[in-house]
Amino acid sequence: MSAASGSGEPASDKPAPDEPAEELRFESPRLTVLRRHPATTWGMARRLPYLMRRALALAWKIDRRAVVSLLTCQGLSAALEAFGLVATTSTITALVGSGHIQDRLTSAVPAITALAVAAGARALLAIAITNLSWRLSPRISREAELEMLNAAVAAELTAYDQPGFNDRWDNADRGAELAQDLITQSQQLMACLASIVAAAGVLTALHPVLLPLLLLAVLPQGLASMKSAQVTYEASRAMSSERRILALLRWYIVDKETADQVRAGTMAPFLLGLYRKIGARVDTITDHAINRGGRFQLLGALAGGVGSLVVWSALAALLATGHMSVASAGTAVFALRTVGSSLRGLVGYGTQLFRTGLYFDDWVDFIEEAGGHRMNRGTRSPASPGIVRTENLTYVYPGADEPALDGVSLEV
Repeated sequence: MSAASGSGEPASDKPAPDEPAEELRFESPRLTVLRRHPATTWGMARRLPYLMRRALALAWKIDRRAVVSLLTCQGLSAALEAFGLVATTSTITALVGSGHIQDRLTSAVPAITALAVAAGARALLAIAITNLSWRLSPRISREAELEMLNAAVAAELTAYDQPGFNDRWDNADRGAELAQDLITQSQQLMACLASIVAAAGVLTALHPVLLPLLLLAVLPQGLASMKSAQVTYEASRAMSSERRILALLRWYIVDKETADQVRAGTMAPFLLGLYRKIGARVDTITDHAINRGGRFQLLGALAGGVGSLVVWSALAALLATGHMSVASAGTAVFALRTVGSSLRGLVGYGTQLFRTGLYFDDWVDFIEEAGGHRMNRGTRSPASPGIVRTENLTYVYPGADEPALDGVSLEV
């Protein structure tokens, strides 16, 4: 705990007469570590496979059959997408070929039928995938909550006196609540990956130069989105102490047990002033994070626009120089749009999964910390004591300079 005196603030930030000139707030040790060693973009990208494995492991623990069905549906959907792109080439070749229009339409019927069947099957698989994800999501969150509750119950009461234990409980509670998003976001990420693999294979077969150019176009925007997610998370962690204090203030101001004290004394102006002051600090941190994230996204969008121009220019050059047929160019257009859309989805869902994973880390840390306070119980129960005695008892609260109890002796 540290006291921040109003006398040390700039003149423009002096509190109003009804606002407090001093406040106590807790500085999380983990927040200090996060500021010293912030997550890098490459580190964010490397964490995605770990988070996907963690989500599937939780889901596997709850319902193995649903996990197998989910992965099977994803694989079939990717195969059908690749099959549909190949059928697109046959359809365009038949339609733009020589001969009577009726003959061309007749020759295109098998390819068109294959496209329709593949699209219908993928739609059915998408429904199954969504239902499976919705089935698993609430169960994962409840399992995370149960593990957190078990860890909290097993911890000694002295854990609540440790600096930051209650703040970390609040953060872990949010991580358990968001755990249900892990499987949904992982499923969406896997769908994008499967779509990219299918479309990229077809695109590379049409002309190898198109895929690297497309990656160059989408990568800057992806990096910018991940950087924006990092800024958002750091701002959220910076406000964890403020969120806890605001919640306590709301309770003290409106709770029935303290209502008479708030009205009879001078606490109402003090508490309301403190609430306004902390709320203004939260707004300042939020605005700063939004502005930083917006700048990253703007730079990524500009770079992505230039990259897209290069991709489409290369496709036009290949078609004009005869290195690609009209049918292949038509298929390349569909494949480019598929890969581009899937890459943007990969970045978006990957960013969401990374942000969810950061909150989920709070849950993991709390489980481990609570385990450090766990009581080791034996198998036998002692007999009722005849005498309870303490001699020269001393206790110092963590962080305090002076002992709260010193030299206390008692016999019951």
